Amino acid sequence: MNAQTHKWIYLAFLAPALIYLYQLCPTVYVHDSGELITASYVLGIPHPAGSPFYCMVGKLFQLITPAGNIAFRMNAMSALFAVLAAMMLYILMYKITNEKSISLAVAFTFAFSGMFWSQALVAEVYTMSTFIFLLALICFSNYFQTGERKQLYYFGLFCGLLLTIHMEYSLLCPFVWIALFLFIWKKDSFKTAFMTLLKTTLCFFAGLLPYTYLPIRSRANPVIDWGNTETLTNLFYHITAKNVQKRMFTLGFEDYLDRFYDYMMIIFHDTLFIGIAGIIALILGFKKQRYIQLLLLCLLLVDAFFIIFLDEVPIQSEAYGIPSVLAVCIGLSQMPLIFKQETRKRFAPLLFIIPVLFIVFHFKDSNRNNNFIPYDYNLNMLYQPPENSVLFTREDNRTFVMLYLQTVEGRRQDLALYDTSNHIFHNPYKELFFLLPASEVTRIRENVESDIIKKASDSGRYVFYTDPDTPYETASFKIQPCGLIGLAVKPDASFADYQFCRNDWTIRGEDDPKVKKDWMTNAILAMNYYNDAQYKWFKDEKSALASMEKASSEKGQYAELHFMMGRSYLHHNYADRALEEFETAVKVNRRLWQAYVQSAFILGKTGRYEQAIQKAERALAIDENSADAYEFLALASFKIGNHDEAEKHFLRAAELEPDNVTFNYNIINFYVQTKRISEAERFLKSYLEKVPQDEKFAVLLANLYRNQGKWSDLLTISLKLTQKSPSNSNYYYLLAEAYIQTGNYDMAQITVNKILELNPEDEIGHQLMVILERMR
Repeated sequence: MNAQTHKWIYLAFLAPALIYLYQLCPTVYVHDSGELITASYVLGIPHPAGSPFYCMVGKLFQLITPAGNIAFRMNAMSALFAVLAAMMLYILMYKITNEKSISLAVAFTFAFSGMFWSQALVAEVYTMSTFIFLLALICFSNYFQTGERKQLYYFGLFCGLLLTIHMEYSLLCPFVWIALFLFIWKKDSFKTAFMTLLKTTLCFFAGLLPYTYLPIRSRANPVIDWGNTETLTNLFYHITAKNVQKRMFTLGFEDYLDRFYDYMMIIFHDTLFIGIAGIIALILGFKKQRYIQLLLLCLLLVDAFFIIFLDEVPIQSEAYGIPSVLAVCIGLSQMPLIFKQETRKRFAPLLFIIPVLFIVFHFKDSNRNNNFIPYDYNLNMLYQPPENSVLFTREDNRTFVMLYLQTVEGRRQDLALYDTSNHIFHNPYKELFFLLPASEVTRIRENVESDIIKKASDSGRYVFYTDPDTPYETASFKIQPCGLIGLAVKPDASFADYQFCRNDWTIRGEDDPKVKKDWMTNAILAMNYYNDAQYKWFKDEKSALASMEKASSEKGQYAELHFMMGRSYLHHNYADRALEEFETAVKVNRRLWQAYVQSAFILGKTGRYEQAIQKAERALAIDENSADAYEFLALASFKIGNHDEAEKHFLRAAELEPDNVTFNYNIINFYVQTKRISEAERFLKSYLEKVPQDEKFAVLLANLYRNQGKWSDLLTISLKLTQKSPSNSNYYYLLAEAYIQTGNYDMAQITVNKILELNPEDEIGHQLMVILERMR
């Protein structure tokens, strides 16, 4: 490149750099931002696959940057790698097109595409990974232009290094390796192809060396030690993202069609639908650079595959689509090349219209320079508990920001912070939760957290949750809303308004239209209003409804929050509003089977049995082991007179949750209602063999015996009941009647005397005494 070309490179750097710096987020942001900043700060291990190269470079950048808080420095690092990526894209485009104007237009187009622009303003891995990928792509192009094999070795090195930043390009490598092997074999020989690819692979593994950081740093037990990568097994699980693998290929065909549509819409929205022309040009262009064309088409397919089949992750929450946008932008470079040289010179400058349009449309949406919402929201929750309290936190937008606030900024060092997913902080759970089934995780959590709550209570400390409602059913404690968080209290405790249960916190910019809020920021505000509403339900229902309405206006595409709001409305007897929220939840996420179950419950309670059956069946199509869905399906089937189906579903629910009292009670009631007394008796006996201490079911069985005139059986079970609860008069009534009916009047007399001993004014006892005197 000559000096004139270098001037254009500087322009590719300077223009986006000025805009990025102006719009840079001033502090920690949503999603992985807090986690990555803190992991770099303490040299810890973030979520799989660990991003070790990012953490090491991030730590260095924190040390050498002369000004700004730690979060701002890491945000600036993202901006730096974004402009370096724009420069590398310019160089690549110049190599491909030999046209400065086309190259600069493509560099600007990508730099100001919505998704990439947004990631340039906050601490994230995507701008660094894009920069390294473009370095690899330049080496790849150099090899095909010069034939120098060392360019392939550099390519292998950068590909390895790329995977130590983010795994989004991992599926691309095998395809490229196979294509290179076949190309060299055809061009030269099998031996040459084998040796060249062997050396390239060795360089690839050299690029993976930053992964040695993971076990080394894990041994130091930093505050963020995700996956405990000290052992080879855990290290392998972390690098291969086993927790991500478990979330793939679990949906149905229609769901994947929806995700494909969402993926395409995000890409086209990001490129203002100009991306359609980019894809067409990518397919039809590159007549002299087929190697680049094939690699980029493969990149599109791999990126789409990765996004679409990562089942549980909302597509709009990730920036995985950046490789697709990059491929589309490079494709746009081929549009002027269809013209002859003279026409091309007149057409090429028109490409600059595209980045100008991007700037106009994305400038306001991308701006983060006055967004303190995630920071203030979490700071408010962090400062609510009194000194030396315990706070259990959940969900990335809370856990990661609190991690940053306590670890990097040193706030609330007196507070014991625990992550209920067991990924970060020095948690009390020993097991890696992502390796366990959900039921086992719940059991472990309940045992561990109940013990912590008991010990804290004994020492006069408080335990809080960032969610203001109980995370699961427990006999040990419940969660009482307390300001913006939840306070763990005894199960039988009534609502108490403690002094620290404040809800007068403020968030900078929450009502300011100048503060641009993306869907995650809106979700944070919605969660803030939702938490506030849970506290207000106990104080002022009208005010609580107002907060729920505010949450509803902000929540957007956050299915979980729709579900939580529906559950809250249902708990406070607003069934119609609850049903609306559950319906909206499944529109956002049609796999949210819990929302179908809750809808089935409401529809069944309001007499809409056919609709209830449809909802329950939809839930079971997603999760065939949902006991609640079977139970509501059984109840609705019973109501419409389909007794065979009802019995089948009742039994299935009881099979899935054999200790569920409600399920067992309902099936017994079903047998009694359908006059199948022998089945009811059989089921009761079977249940009491498993749970002999359950007095409620023992009384049911006693009444069955009484109604059938089985006095000897009634005598046996009544004796057991009086032994378990010697002060319960009702049990002695049954026992006295059994003695009378079996002719044992002496024991009947003793039993009646016991009733009157418990309560001398007992009317039934006196009536039994009269009956006995007559019989004698």
